[in-house]
Amino acid sequence: MPQLIGFDDKLWIVEMGIVTAPYILDFAKSWLDRPADFTDEALSDWDAQGSELFEDRWPQVRSLLASLKRFGIYYYDAKPANIRFADEPAQDSPSRTAK
Repeated sequence: MPQLIGFDDKLWIVEMGIVTAPYILDFAKSWLDRPADFTDEALSDWDAQGSELFEDRWPQVRSLLASLKRFGIYYYDAKPANIRFADEPAQDSPSRTAK
């Protein structure tokens, strides 16, 4: 959990501490209390893209996203830069970016 360092309501700025894996980042493409109004085709494409990006870890990511839904958070920015598992190498390592 990142630490809140500071914020400015007027400028809409939040400063937070740095996190280490495991983590979920970037909630800008999230909806609260209700899912986004995407077509079934768009959701199917999103699922296929997630499967391609996360490969054998996609079921774990989907389970994580389902857990967020139980709290009313609908997260639509699942990509390796935003979701990191504890046993994965850093994002800028060659093994991570070669995919």
